[in-house]
Amino acid sequence: MFPPLQQAVVVFLLIGTGSLLAYIVQNAVGRALLPPVWVLLPALVSALIWRPVFAVLRWTRRRFLVR
Repeated sequence: MFPPLQQAVVVFLLIGTGSLLAYIVQNAVGRALLPPVWVLLPALVSALIWRPVFAVLRWTRRRFLVR
């Protein structure tokens, strides 16, 4: 099991990379509506809520004996 901070960083990087790629494509075709800083907000929120979501998923797995 990886430490919680490392998990949050990986979630931030994965979602942030996808968001930035979408922003780059939108900017290339002239449809970018938000500044680049706001594009990373979903990645930050996802990294912050990752730990509670992970805890709920772990509880569900243990509750229903999923292996």
